[in-house]
Amino acid sequence: DPCELPEPPAECGKSCVPKRNMCGELICGDDGTCQSVCLATKPPNPVRELDVSRHPDRLRSHMWARLSFEVPESDRPINSFDVRVRASGGMWDQAFTHDAEQELLPVALDVCADPDKVNGNRCASLKAGDQFQDIDLTGLMPETEYEISVAARDGKCNQLGKPAYASFRTPAREFTTVSPCFVASAAYGSPLASEISVLREVRDRYLASHGVGRALINAYYRVGPNLAAEVRAHPWLGRATRTLLSPIVAVARWWLS
Repeated sequence: DPCELPEPPAECGKSCVPKRNMCGELICGDDGTCQSVCLATKPPNPVRELDVSRHPDRLRSHMWARLSFEVPESDRPINSFDVRVRASGGMWDQAFTHDAEQELLPVALDVCADPDKVNGNRCASLKAGDQFQDIDLTGLMPETEYEISVAARDGKCNQLGKPAYASFRTPAREFTTVSPCFVASAAYGSPLASEISVLREVRDRYLASHGVGRALINAYYRVGPNLAAEVRAHPWLGRATRTLLSPIVAVARWWLS
């Protein structure tokens, strides 16, 4: 509060009339005196339309969830949102999301971080009623009841508004069939060959975790079935493919170990 400083502004405590700009950098409070912004205004209201839902990624929905809410009214500009998670019977903890590049790497959730600008704050341009949608919550446990709290923090006085709450239960883990390695499976004769497991682990760990890698995987899935058909139809192609893949598999085994 600037009015409690050793040398406070001269306007502190003076009588004022709202909307007449009589308080300099201070604000005319409800009691008709000049006050600091933090005394004359209230912290942000609770967020609205808070919702936590099942994540659309079936392979990760047992440990991820989707968060959405509406920006609340606030006398002060909102600078950030405090998002906390608590398992049933547990303690409140910082909410996490996945890294933008490494999807399996958890990072502290910063709702206001601008994905298109380093150190940017997208909350600076928000207004009441704007929507936050499709925010990923990660680091959850399957078949567990969770309570999620979200509170807005203002950028003037660094005060949290009252939190809003939502409840959510993560589903059981869903198992699916192993995704294919078409050409290698055709070359080795079985999708369960040990060489296939090595190549699949490289794909899942190092390629699927970033955009370029996923683009390569998708391109391979488009042409892979046709290439695999050719390999199965011509035994010499199978032998040649195994010869080409052998050093790659060897290096991959060494790298993974």
